[in-house]
Amino acid sequence: MEALHEALASHRAIIALNVPWSGYARKAKATIETASPKLKLLQITFVAVDEESADVRGWLNEHAPKLLTGDFARGAGSIFWLEEGRVVDFEVNGGNLTEQELLNRTRVRSDN
Repeated sequence: MEALHEALASHRAIIALNVPWSGYARKAKATIETASPKLKLLQITFVAVDEESADVRGWLNEHAPKLLTGDFARGAGSIFWLEEGRVVDFEVNGGNLTEQELLNRTRVRSDN
C-alpha cells in the first residue's frame, strides 16, 4: 500500500501491476526497471504494486478500466500513467511494450 500512496502523491508516476505468478507482469516490470534511469530524468516515480492486495484491488475498482476491475488479479502486466494522482493513460498488456514504446508514451504525457 505504501508504494501506491507514493505514486498517488507524486507529480507524475508510473504504476505497474505485479503478481509473482505472471510472466506478463514480470516482463512489464523489467521493461520499466530498464527504463528507470531515463524515467528519473523525466522526474517520473515508478512503483510496482501487488495486484492481488485488497487496497490495490479497491483502487483499481475506482480508477481502472472495467477490464481490470473485480475481485481477482488479471496478471496482464498492466501499466498506469498518473499525473497528480489521476490516471491519464494505461496499457492493459504492459508486458507487450518495448522500452522505447514505454518511454515514448511517457514523454508524450510529460510534454503536456
